Amino acid sequence: MYNAAVSQSSTSGTPAATTIRAWWRLASPALPAAATLVLVVILSFRAGGYIVDSATPFVVAWLVVMAAWVLAARPALRPPLAVLIALGALGGLALWTGLSIIWSVGPDLSWIAFNYAALYVAAVLALAWGGSGRLQVLIATVGFLAGATAVAVYAYLGKVLPDQLTHAHEYARLAAPVGYWNVLAVMLVMAAPVALALSARRGLHPLLRAVASLVLALLLITLFFTFSRGGFAAALVMLVAYFAAARERLSSLVSFLVAAAPVGFVLWHLRDLETLFGPTTDAALRSAQGHTLAGWTILALGLPFVLQLTVAYAHHRLALRPPVVRWIGVAVLVVVLGLCIGGPLSYMQRQGGIGEWVGAQYRSFVEGPESEGGNSASRVLVVSSNGRVGLYRVALRQYDHTPVIGTGAGTFAFSNYRFRDTGLFVKHAHSQWFNTLSELGVVGLALLTAFVLALAAAVVRSLVRLRRDRERGLLAACFAAGVGFVFHISGDWDWDMAAATLAFLLLTVTAAVYRGAPGPSDKSEESAAESAAASPPASTPKVEPSPAGDAAVAGSSPVQVATVESPGPGGPARDDHVPARAARLSWPLAGLWAGLAAVLIVSWLLPCLALRAGTRALAAAGDGQVAVARAEAERSQRLDPLAVGPLITLAGVEQRAGNPRAALAALEKAAALQPDNFYVQYQLGLLLANSLGRTEAAAEAFRRALELNPRHALSQRQLELLGRD
Repeated sequence: MYNAAVSQSSTSGTPAATTIRAWWRLASPALPAAATLVLVVILSFRAGGYIVDSATPFVVAWLVVMAAWVLAARPALRPPLAVLIALGALGGLALWTGLSIIWSVGPDLSWIAFNYAALYVAAVLALAWGGSGRLQVLIATVGFLAGATAVAVYAYLGKVLPDQLTHAHEYARLAAPVGYWNVLAVMLVMAAPVALALSARRGLHPLLRAVASLVLALLLITLFFTFSRGGFAAALVMLVAYFAAARERLSSLVSFLVAAAPVGFVLWHLRDLETLFGPTTDAALRSAQGHTLAGWTILALGLPFVLQLTVAYAHHRLALRPPVVRWIGVAVLVVVLGLCIGGPLSYMQRQGGIGEWVGAQYRSFVEGPESEGGNSASRVLVVSSNGRVGLYRVALRQYDHTPVIGTGAGTFAFSNYRFRDTGLFVKHAHSQWFNTLSELGVVGLALLTAFVLALAAAVVRSLVRLRRDRERGLLAACFAAGVGFVFHISGDWDWDMAAATLAFLLLTVTAAVYRGAPGPSDKSEESAAESAAASPPASTPKVEPSPAGDAAVAGSSPVQVATVESPGPGGPARDDHVPARAARLSWPLAGLWAGLAAVLIVSWLLPCLALRAGTRALAAAGDGQVAVARAEAERSQRLDPLAVGPLITLAGVEQRAGNPRAALAALEKAAALQPDNFYVQYQLGLLLANSLGRTEAAAEAFRRALELNPRHALSQRQLELLGRD
């Protein structure tokens, strides 16, 4: 039985009370990391958190837990300066996002964008508040790896059991459960370095290293079936970052090859099974070939397990001098860089020269290739921006019109309607940098850049300062995951997917605030000269005297607080206790945090409830229930007074009920609320032309719609019907 606390004063309370306080003091710092991890996993199975009304209940629950945690623990915020700078920049970005509602062309969209930005600020603040112990690092890294494994298993089952899980039927590419193949890919990329670090870790039990290698193979084969060019590029960048930051480079390289080689062999062997690599309408053939893949998957996952188990036992007994290990590590880094850089350069030279090859690929990327390869595996061999260059031009055109403040957060769709050169409809510039420049101007871009650079500096600081720490491998994994994510958001809209962005924040902020585990570091390649240790023993308690500062925590005189040596990947921890704090967060500040969390909860709930009421209004209108539809549309508009959707729905209901004047009033209100929304002008034109007979005013509305969306064929057609072309 654990004696968690032994009172030194009669005012300390009962043993049970002091035990509860001691365990709360041990566990509470890890609560933000654990709660954020749970939110990441849940949102991963809820369309990545992109759909507002689907994500809101879980975000609200997370905010409630964090508010209660701050009030109960009242933690003192003492993160590194770089983390404070990053937090300030992200907070400034969220504030600027909220202010953009004032001038936004789509204020309801800016409101939602503010909610997501504020959520990210709350996550950084909670994770920085949570402390800096080894337990948090293990929760963030190993926990995220477990969650990503669950995501990968569900996604991959769509390939091997297509008759049971049908999410991979329409396309051969895997996207579920996240809902977007590129974001699924980047989440797998962020998890891969954690699996690689664990599989290469000398002090970890060989069985656990073998499991990590199996998981890495699963992540790699699932990543392949996303057919995500951006994901593959991010994986390459992640590997370079990992090997640059890691200490155990040789064992990491061996572990990567052990996992990747069987996966590559299986994919090459099955290359003729067309339903695996391209879409098909033949359900029977898809099922048969999926079952064939299932059989070969056993080899792709089982062989890494067996090989890594063998390698781990050999590695456990291997003893090399530290200088030899260091030189081997440098050599491995050179080899990795040579393969990642020299290999492609050699290939370019054989294809007619580096300059000619780069020029041809640049033209293909900018102008577009003859074929994108569809949604099949062949697309990964095609160099193309997939229309992104055109979107970047749109963002720059909008920037020329609103260089400082932008059009308001979440409103790139309006810019795309106005300035696009093709019929492509998108809501995001597919680059967080260009998107921010378009929506929030140079101010928003500067704040985003400052946040990323400051957070990167904080993580690098941890890597340098803790280069001999037992969790150094996991810190390198966090760094590599962060680099992969930042690279990927440069060409996609991961930032809007809360699951991916929260995973990025979970890993990087936890690594940035980690202060290190005192005591001997793990047996790594640099300490391989020491004799191999046996497997770590089970957890054992010990009692240490608490500093006088603990009296403020316990609410009494100084006590002795138990600390538990929790086993982890590198052996028993000696630092899972929370260092005594001379001061805790004051009640007014804790109350302020809880109040801000309550405001954010309301801010999330209102758009969610409005969307749900709007959905009910549309359903009732479709069923002919005019009174119900009207009531729900009005409720939706009251809940979200910045949105035009409820007003458009209300106008349709009134028009169906034979009240064109009431419908006109609703649309005029919508036009006043969002004058740059082409769809409002189009609906207004239809009402004026068809129900009120005001053809001149209708033509003016259609012309205005075409000004805002020159490629809107329906408005052009209405003008032709009115003879006003």
